[in-house]
Amino acid sequence: MQSKYIKQAFVLFIFSLLAAIGTYVINEQKQPENIQGERVFKTNTQNAATIELRAPNFKITLDKIDNLWSIREADSYYADYEIVKSLEDFINKAKILKKAPINKAEEKHRYQNGLEINIYNANQEKQDSIILSLQEKIANNISAKIQGKTGNFIIEMPRVLPLNIKNWLQQPLLNIKTEDIEKISINNLSATRRQGEDFFRTDNGKLYSIRNIEKILNYLPFEDVKSAQNFDETQYTALKTYKITTKSGLIYDLTLYGKNSEIWLKEKISTTTLPTTQTSDYIKRNEFLYNYWYFKLPPELGSSLIRERLE
Repeated sequence: MQSKYIKQAFVLFIFSLLAAIGTYVINEQKQPENIQGERVFKTNTQNAATIELRAPNFKITLDKIDNLWSIREADSYYADYEIVKSLEDFINKAKILKKAPINKAEEKHRYQNGLEINIYNANQEKQDSIILSLQEKIANNISAKIQGKTGNFIIEMPRVLPLNIKNWLQQPLLNIKTEDIEKISINNLSATRRQGEDFFRTDNGKLYSIRNIEKILNYLPFEDVKSAQNFDETQYTALKTYKITTKSGLIYDLTLYGKNSEIWLKEKISTTTLPTTQTSDYIKRNEFLYNYWYFKLPPELGSSLIRERLE
């Protein structure tokens, strides 16, 4: 009798096991339909405190400070607004398009040099993690491995995510239109432009043209940055000073420092006694980006600024 019950129990176990396997297989077959349109990330940037991106020979850690993203590897200087917007849109909106099965060997090859994105909350607990394949991009889509899901997925691709910290920095240092410059001083000499004139006139009456540094004033990028507390001026040589005043009352005070082959720039923005309303607003919005930092310049641009003279 006992043997009979054991056999019945065993048959029931086998039946239950087969039913469970069948349900699993059916669910797996339906998974591509079920997941289509799902968000790639469970969390969003509003709840994120840190975002980490890793790839071969590249790592950047973004920390949210006062609702702005700073770069830990760049002395906590600020990340480029447009690139951050692209990353936030990707995290908040990117959707899974489909599941694309691949074998283990292909999966290892595809993701071994991929871009890993990890998201942490305020307690530095990991909330989300994905790996993007940098080897396979189709139109605006990309292959990804997603934490908590098995297999390979095709997802919407981010607009732009540079794999170079320099390109993540909020650029540029200078973006001055030539026609907006009213006065320029280099060291102790000055040149002023009268209204309606294209050229500048120095204090001793000589004509001066800014053509040698015009493009630099129009757009001056930088390669690295240090906060004021981490830059020791006594270890560098002060090479040259600039003071540029615009017609709207914005003043740029620039000091160039050199050490070996490096050229660093300290920039301070302020206003004249009677600036325009737009200029005053600009200072309030952007002062924190310049006045407390030192910036490493590309060698050729720094050298051009050092060579420039008013004599």
